[in-house]
Amino acid sequence: MIPLKKIEHYKGELSLGIMVTGLLACFFIAASYPHFSPMLVFILQSGFEAGTVGGAADWLAVKMIFDEIKIGRFRIVPASGIIPRKQKSIAEGAGKLVAEEWLSKDSITGWLSSFDAASALAVHLKKIEQNGELDRFINWGRARIIQWLDSPGSDSYFEMLLREGLKNIKPMHFLGHSVPDEQFTKVLHRLLDHAPEKIADTMTSQTVYELLRDNIEREQGFFSKLFFDAGELTERIITKVTSILRSIAADENHELRLEIIKRASVWKQALKGQDNNTWDTWIQEFIGETDLKQYIPGIKVKLKSLLDSETDSGKKIDELLKNIWQNTIFMLESDRSLQVAVNTRFTEIASDMLQAHHGKIAELVTYNINKLSVQEIRDQFRSRTYDDMQWIRVNGAVAGFVIGILIGLFRLIIG
Repeated sequence: MIPLKKIEHYKGELSLGIMVTGLLACFFIAASYPHFSPMLVFILQSGFEAGTVGGAADWLAVKMIFDEIKIGRFRIVPASGIIPRKQKSIAEGAGKLVAEEWLSKDSITGWLSSFDAASALAVHLKKIEQNGELDRFINWGRARIIQWLDSPGSDSYFEMLLREGLKNIKPMHFLGHSVPDEQFTKVLHRLLDHAPEKIADTMTSQTVYELLRDNIEREQGFFSKLFFDAGELTERIITKVTSILRSIAADENHELRLEIIKRASVWKQALKGQDNNTWDTWIQEFIGETDLKQYIPGIKVKLKSLLDSETDSGKKIDELLKNIWQNTIFMLESDRSLQVAVNTRFTEIASDMLQAHHGKIAELVTYNINKLSVQEIRDQFRSRTYDDMQWIRVNGAVAGFVIGILIGLFRLIIG
């Protein structure tokens, strides 16, 4: 038994075969049994003749769409092989249709304006996090940065970055123009809370004692007139200075402390009227003459240590990046102003790209159709229209059969 699917696949050939078989049967009956209902045989013969003609004509019409009807090199049926011969025109027409109708600037812009880019981005970011791809992405980024840090080319980049970053550093200008007076005074008090104590501790060290004593001994002639021994004088000086320093650190209202703050404040006020401070100029000259390359290896080591996932700093960086990722998703889902900004920006970028490259849509369609071989074109059309083409052949045979029956009846009536 022939499978039903196979019959459906070849229904065009089957319909034409039925018409030809019926026509041959009518010829056989008319010749062999002339007295067997000649009127019925005549009507059926007329129907099968027309059905055969209709089926054959539609078979030829369908075939002519894809294939040229040739004998040798000569095309015997005009206009056959429409699609292969008109490939260029079809490609240009399809490109124009797609670019100007289906994917016109207005239609694409309209779709873009209704597209919720913020929600789509939030869903995509959430999917990355849920699939565990975020950790892989962070590790990939860390590995790429470390790989770049180990490359020779990173040295010159770091040197350039340092020089550019330090080029405009003007601490005195910043101090005079940007730091509020109240904040400046507060910082001075904090400095005087600790610095004098540190200096006092340093002065009580053996190194400072010996250095000061040696200098006093070199002036022995002068100090001997005061009836002081060098060692004794050194101890007296250190004791007195450390006492003063510790009292400055301990007492916020100490006379010397207040005087230091007063003079520092006057100096800061003077900085406000100076755009180019001598100290800033000297600092810039010092930076310009400094070989920054010697600091780059240390910076690289510090950065790699910070990035290392096994260190506390590396884990904190990972946690920070994950928090930023989650906050971004939350903001995209809940912050209406951010949603509007993202959607607007997406539409602007996409529209700009569309304006710049819309003409390439037609070019792309035309190019891709033109690069297909004749056989590929046939396959593309047949794979999508084969069943419809078969039904055209069936309809041609059936319509021809019905029309033939009507013509046969008409002949009998008028005959």
